[in-house]
Amino acid sequence: VYFLNPNTSTLNSTSLISSSYTSSSSGRYLLDILAFELSSTSRQGVPPSSTVTIQFNGSTILIGGSTGIGGAVYYVTPGIYFINDTTLSISQAAFKGWYIVGDGAIIYQNQGLAVFRVWGPTVLEAIYEG
Repeated sequence: VYFLNPNTSTLNSTSLISSSYTSSSSGRYLLDILAFELSSTSRQGVPPSSTVTIQFNGSTILIGGSTGIGGAVYYVTPGIYFINDTTLSISQAAFKGWYIVGDGAIIYQNQGLAVFRVWGPTVLEAIYEG
């Protein structure tokens, strides 16, 4: 799912962060994992032109390209998690890093691997730049 700003058609993930995405009875919070390719000319985020492969919590996530999938949604308990983008380059774009929005923080990252902490609703983005 891609969330677009209706005035500028740029991607906006901050609209995802809301208390409505918490599940207080189970103590789990939304974790949305997305991938964006930044256009070198307009600096706008677009869906990846090629498929991105991400490893998280024992599963493989395929985003963009011919998959038609924009991301993955998980409900997680507060804690520390590992994620790895094994693609590192797509078309003319290279992996630039992981970025987080919401109630989470990146503790460590090196190339595609990141360690992050979640304590509330969080959006984690893999960013590629051409």
